[in-house]
Amino acid sequence: MAIAKDSDFKGLRGKLGGVVVYERLGTLCVRRRPDGFKPAGAGQLAQQRRMASANIFYKAAKHAGVAAYWKDAPKPAGCTGYNLFIRENIRAFSAEGLLEAPEKVKLTVKTGLELPDGPVLEREAEGKAVVRWKNVTNYPGCAADDRLVVVLMRGGRHFDLRYLHAPTGIARRGDERCEIVLPAPLAAYGLVYVFMLSADGRQVSNSLYMGNIK
Repeated sequence: MAIAKDSDFKGLRGKLGGVVVYERLGTLCVRRRPDGFKPAGAGQLAQQRRMASANIFYKAAKHAGVAAYWKDAPKPAGCTGYNLFIRENIRAFSAEGLLEAPEKVKLTVKTGLELPDGPVLEREAEGKAVVRWKNVTNYPGCAADDRLVVVLMRGGRHFDLRYLHAPTGIARRGDERCEIVLPAPLAAYGLVYVFMLSADGRQVSNSLYMGNIK
């Protein structure tokens, strides 16, 4: 910015070639016109697409009731449940904004419970499988009547979530197994996630991607 004499510009104000003439607090000033914004690079555009998809995914998680668990999740000071959800899940999306890494999706983060020991998905047929686990370790705060919640997704361009049985689950920790059979309306939802939910619905474990049963 430079200070100019009014006689030099004869009352002119505004954009003049490569400069802008204006008054500030009664003083006539001249500054260079700012250069135009540089177009976003490929990396920046890819990150914008990932962010947009992560935001849509958060809305889907909120609609399903899963996002509520993130409010009580351990997080740095000043970080909200939304911030933490985006930070943990944005890595699951491709440069095109597709859900291409389902194993990187985190539906819940631990607020007091642990997953049981060695959960595995045993695929029996297309759309049919069994989740099995063991209760070898006596984890503090965990109980035999904790529920195993099964959540299904489609992936790709589809970010919506569906509960297999109910938002509160059916199988209990003490059962050491949970049968999965995709009903016709959920035939396209082959990505399987599980997490433990306390009987009072207040605490959850980390979620775990079990695989694709389609």
